[in-house]
Amino acid sequence: MRKISLLISALITLSLSSQTTHIGKITVDLQNHRISFPARVNMKEGLVEYLLCTTWGKLHESVLATDIHPTNLQTALLLIGLKPGGGLSYQGDTAQPKGDKVIIWVEWWEEGKQKRYRGEKLVWNKKEEKPLPEMEWVFTGSVHHEKWGFMAERTGVIIATYRDPIAIINNPLPSGTDDTILFSNKKILPSPGKEVKVIIERVKK
Repeated sequence: MRKISLLISALITLSLSSQTTHIGKITVDLQNHRISFPARVNMKEGLVEYLLCTTWGKLHESVLATDIHPTNLQTALLLIGLKPGGGLSYQGDTAQPKGDKVIIWVEWWEEGKQKRYRGEKLVWNKKEEKPLPEMEWVFTGSVHHEKWGFMAERTGVIIATYRDPIAIINNPLPSGTDDTILFSNKKILPSPGKEVKVIIERVKK
C-alpha cells in the first residue's frame, strides 16, 4: 500500500495542470472523479459471474474482457478519491459489500451511432426476466495475499456480479449472492469482440 500511496502522490504532482493523467491504458479524470479504459465484449450469451475480467481472468463467465492491469485500476480508483471497504469473505457472501459507491457506464459505436448503457443493464436476471435495476456498485477493493500478492492481478477478476472478495468492485444487490440467475443481456450486447469503453465514476457524497 505504501508503493501505491507514493505513486498516487507522484501522479497528483504531475497532473495539477491538466487534471488528467494516465496509468497504463487507464485515463484518470481527476477533476470529474472519473476513469475510463478500453475493453471488449466477451460473452453475448450465457451464465456470468463477472461484468469484467482481464484477458487472463475467468473469461468463461464474464460479460466483458480488458487488457488493463487490476493493480493500475485499483490505483486509479484511489486516485479519484475512492476508499475500498472490503466486507466479503467468500464468493456469494450474504454480507453486504463495503466501500465507496461508483456508477459504471459502457459505451460503443454501432452503425455510426454511439451506444451508452449503465453496466448493470448488460446483465440479465433470469429469475426476474429483466436486466439488473439501476444501482451503485461498491468499490470493495481486492485483497492482498502474503504469498500470491494482489489477488485481482493474479486472477484477473475486476467487477463481480456474483460477489467475490478478490474482485475490485462488487454487486450490492441480493442477486449478488446467487450464481445461477445472472446472464449476459443478449438483447443489448453486440457481438463478441466488439470494442467498448468502460467508464467508472465516483458517486457524489
